[in-house]
Amino acid sequence: DTQLRKQDSFAEINPGTAAGLGLREGDRVTIQSEAGELTARVHLFEGAMPGNLYLPLGLGHTEGGVYLKGKGANPADLIVGGTDPVSGHIQWWKTRVRVRKA
Repeated sequence: DTQLRKQDSFAEINPGTAAGLGLREGDRVTIQSEAGELTARVHLFEGAMPGNLYLPLGLGHTEGGVYLKGKGANPADLIVGGTDPVSGHIQWWKTRVRVRKA
């Protein structure tokens, strides 16, 4: 119930961050980056680092029949590429997003 409910993914947000954005548990939000946007529901989670937003991986399939297709959102649609200067690995975890009530 905190990752997927029917067709909706949940975005985990620290309660303080959510309050600053005027968001409450279960609110539907649009999350937008330079690469794209998606819709999810808010899940308040004390363990989320303030100022960050977390989306579950493995959802948002466009194929796969009734059990997979259209279930949740794919956070990969938001990822803006970059390279870590030390390791050379992709910095997929540092994509900046805007969040607003949908």
